[in-house]
Amino acid sequence: MNTIDRNELRSQWEFAYLPSEVLEGAKKRLAFHESRRQFWADEYKGTEQKIKDKGFQISDSSSSTTYTGAVQLIADRELTARLSQCREKLNKHDLKIKEYQLWTRTLEAREKRDPSASLQLRFQDIEFFGL
Repeated sequence: MNTIDRNELRSQWEFAYLPSEVLEGAKKRLAFHESRRQFWADEYKGTEQKIKDKGFQISDSSSSTTYTGAVQLIADRELTARLSQCREKLNKHDLKIKEYQLWTRTLEAREKRDPSASLQLRFQDIEFFGL
């Protein structure tokens, strides 16, 4: 059996987990993305303030909850790049928060319905839930 065959087999393995175990993993991942989102929101506000302190204004079309579009500010390329990075990270963590909130609700319902039933997880699932 060559390496490719073993990798293919490994991707087909399944592992049994209780809903409570997977739920715990989902909650930890959710908390992680919430904390990272808060970090990047603080970074965004701090960078935005530094730009304002230099006498510049930021004009963009983003709403207070969605960070879209590129920031057009040429005066300080480093601050502009940091602001864009903050927006990118905020969007990434917003999506992950929504995803893990959905998984948390789903797993809570599953655990409530049948807490002793096992869930068959593959390697990618285990990685996703941080188990």
